[in-house]
Amino acid sequence: MADAFKAHGCAVEVVPQPAEDGRMYPGIHDPLTAHEAQLLTAAPGAYPRAALQPCEECCRIKRQRSDALRVGDLRRAAEMATAMGVHQRLAHT
Repeated sequence: MADAFKAHGCAVEVVPQPAEDGRMYPGIHDPLTAHEAQLLTAAPGAYPRAALQPCEECCRIKRQRSDALRVGDLRRAAEMATAMGVHQRLAHT
């Protein structure tokens, strides 16, 4: 997202937030200008709808890793990180 803003001449700092329910969310610390807000709201329309649909397996793995981190199970969290890497190579390349 930060690269997309930069490509349009904007200097917006985008910071990843902690995972919640297995999903990652970006955070933007400074208020957006009107131009930056227009870029942000127009961005989803630039992509085919199918590309916006999350992979169910990715969501399942992220959710399990997030749950493991929440309870402090670092071994399980590491297993889920490995599982995500394997899944990404097999399903998304």
